[in-house]
Amino acid sequence: RGGDVLGLLSFSFRPSLYHAADACLVDELVVEPCARDQGVGARLLEEVIRRARHQACAEVSLSVMDSNRDALRFYQRHGFKADALLLERHLHPESS
Repeated sequence: RGGDVLGLLSFSFRPSLYHAADACLVDELVVEPCARDQGVGARLLEEVIRRARHQACAEVSLSVMDSNRDALRFYQRHGFKADALLLERHLHPESS
C-alpha cells in the first residue's frame, strides 16, 4: 500500500513420495500489525493455494504454534485442518 510492504508469505514446492505428487509448504506468513484484519493474509494465502493448484500439488501444508490461537483460527477459516504432529529438536550452538 503506497509502496509499503504489508505482508510476506514464503513457500516452497517439494516432491512428496506419500502423495506421488508435489506438495507446497508454507514456511512463513507475516502481516504487519497495522494491516491485520484487512484481508492481506487471506490474499497471500489464496495466491499460494492458486500457485499450488497450478503446480498440481497434492496439498498445501503449514505449521502453527498451539499458543497462536488467532493464527490457528485464521488457517481453519481457510480450510486447513490438523492432520499431523510436528516434532522438533532445537539445536543450540556449542559455547566456545
